[in-house]
Amino acid sequence: MRQVTILLCAALLALLPATARAADATPPDFGRDVAPIFAKYCAGCHNGADREGDLSLEAFAEMQKGGAKGAVVVPGRADASRMIRALTGEIQPAMPPEDNPHPTDKEIALLRAWIDAGAAGPSGAAMPLPELKTPAIAPAAGAHPYLTSLALSPDGKRLALGSYRHVELVEPATKKVIATTAELPGKILSVTFSRDGSRFVASSGIAGLYGMATICSASDGATISQIQGHHDAIYDAELSPDGQLLTTCSYDRVVNLWNVADGKLVRSLTGHNGAVYDVAFSPTACSSPRRALTIR
Repeated sequence: MRQVTILLCAALLALLPATARAADATPPDFGRDVAPIFAKYCAGCHNGADREGDLSLEAFAEMQKGGAKGAVVVPGRADASRMIRALTGEIQPAMPPEDNPHPTDKEIALLRAWIDAGAAGPSGAAMPLPELKTPAIAPAAGAHPYLTSLALSPDGKRLALGSYRHVELVEPATKKVIATTAELPGKILSVTFSRDGSRFVASSGIAGLYGMATICSASDGATISQIQGHHDAIYDAELSPDGQLLTTCSYDRVVNLWNVADGKLVRSLTGHNGAVYDVAFSPTACSSPRRALTIR
């Protein structure tokens, strides 16, 4: 009996390290690990605008709604999840389509681990913004960032110069740089000042992914608020004369109206047959933005 007890204890001790490692293993995080895979391979067809198969994978809440054939993820059961079965070709149609890039075995294993761990949603930390995966090419020696947009403040004392990822505030008379904004996504496609000149809006974003309108202080370039929207970069963003509304337009052929105070979408103007490059409020626009908008 003593020998059996000793052997059993030895076996339990041998298992302890593996058990400890399993307990310490952290399941994949949706924002850090899972969402980038969706953005890379899935969101081009399964997004809020296209919703192929009535499925959007742009956000966790949208994924939870499933598609035309029901739920795509069964928490705790990767083997029963339609997402994994489609990725491995177990069911048809296999995803992504044959002529599209396909997740690696490592990426599929990560999705399996996330689902088996319960398919938890985003943690309290803010999700990183998606980025396009492109080769890093160093600029030629001596090259300087070129201007992509500019605007003069109503009083003529501030010149906002947009380039790649930044806006510089310059004194026109002295050419002195007063301030530079924090890093913004993509090229600054337009800069517009508020009517009173206290704020400016920088329009930018990542082509094919999302747009960003950044409202900044005209005195020091500090970010006041940001509104993320559209399915492509924002080409132009304008504050209403009273500063309560913001309108944005994009390559995605949509014009959006936002409430500046809370960043909520007021309405979308759709039906355009091409990219919308420019929007403007009437100088007297106030309570009726639909009748006071100019769209180009």
